[in-house]
Amino acid sequence: MIHEHGKPAEDVKSYRPISLLLVQNKVFEKLLYRRLTQLLPPDALPAEQFGFKPKHSTVDQVQRVVHTILTAFEVKQFCSAIFLDVAQAFDRV
Repeated sequence: MIHEHGKPAEDVKSYRPISLLLVQNKVFEKLLYRRLTQLLPPDALPAEQFGFKPKHSTVDQVQRVVHTILTAFEVKQFCSAIFLDVAQAFDRV
């Protein structure tokens, strides 16, 4: 994460992630996404899919997971989850 100039260092929103992908890869990803959205029906990607979707961020996905867990606790149901720590996973790709 890189601190954005002029923003408070204590605020989490003051940092932006570092992307190690090549520019060509990002362009290819955008082109592929546009092509897939033309070919696939609108409901082809499940609602739980947040990658490749505009206005769907990691924060939104975390909020969805927390809401699901809290809802299960409120109605006294079990809620199973698997969490993977992929820190630095893309540093080695």
